[in-house]
Amino acid sequence: MTKEIAANDDRAKIQLLKLREENGSKMHQKLHSLLENAEDPRFLEAIGKKLTFAELKMTLSFFAKKDLPISKLGPLFVGISFDTFFCLLEDLQPHELHLLQEASALEPIYHHLLLLTHHYEAVLQENRQLHVQLEGSIQALYLKDVTSSEIFQMKHALDCLRNQNLKSLSLLNTALLIAWPSGQEALVDSLSRLKEMLHHLIAKDIGHPKMQHELASGLYLTLENHLATVFLSNEGNSFSALKDEESPLEALAKFGIWHLTDYWELGLLPEVKTEEGLSEILKSQDLDTAVFYRDAVEKRLKQIGLENIKAFKEKHIVSKSTLNDFLKNVLF
Repeated sequence: MTKEIAANDDRAKIQLLKLREENGSKMHQKLHSLLENAEDPRFLEAIGKKLTFAELKMTLSFFAKKDLPISKLGPLFVGISFDTFFCLLEDLQPHELHLLQEASALEPIYHHLLLLTHHYEAVLQENRQLHVQLEGSIQALYLKDVTSSEIFQMKHALDCLRNQNLKSLSLLNTALLIAWPSGQEALVDSLSRLKEMLHHLIAKDIGHPKMQHELASGLYLTLENHLATVFLSNEGNSFSALKDEESPLEALAKFGIWHLTDYWELGLLPEVKTEEGLSEILKSQDLDTAVFYRDAVEKRLKQIGLENIKAFKEKHIVSKSTLNDFLKNVLF
């Protein structure tokens, strides 16, 4: 048996190498001829092992056009690896979906779909663990010194997890469409259960970022809430928490930015051109002058979209570092 398998493998390899020497329609015709003349299921299996992804797609088009008997599809899929089957699901065209639905009762198709349930059981477990890890990473962000880059990286990690699972959900939907006509109730139930669990993971646990008419949810909401804690009470009393509508200068105070020198270093006093000019203002110790420049800074903040505490929260400006990054982008 081992010798027979090796012989079929060699024969399939040689035949496919020969047809790959051709181009376009000639190669297309020779592949069709090879499959049409192949009667031994073990040889068809060997061909399935050696097909490139492009050749597999071409092969499926023959079956979809009824140019080849569907009974030959089973042995070919015995040879196709699970990884190739998975890639096929990712790139499945309507005519290919219809073909696999027709062939869904074949054992090799069922086998690949069964392996898919095993794959997604492992994926779900991994992603639940990743969810817990990301939740811990959010809570571990040290807000006093947090940077824009750290916040961006965290949001990127959430987006990657969400998009990965949305892609998985789409593939499970495709697998269910293939499995439904097979009559394999246990398989359909397994795929349906996995789809429900994955949907719950995406909708409830991972969530989505804030949208125009919808608040953030899941891990995105956890991140929003954690970042917003910088504006809550941190001085041992309940009345130090800032309200959304309050002055942007109060946000700056939370970051330890109080003085005209601080404002000038951040670029919020463009009318003061030089350090010498700033020194002259500071030397005057005039209250009216200090109030004038403080009001000028508040007006400047409002002009660039930081009109109140709520704006700081929405833009994830929660530290002196993140404020500095924002100001560099809008002022310079």
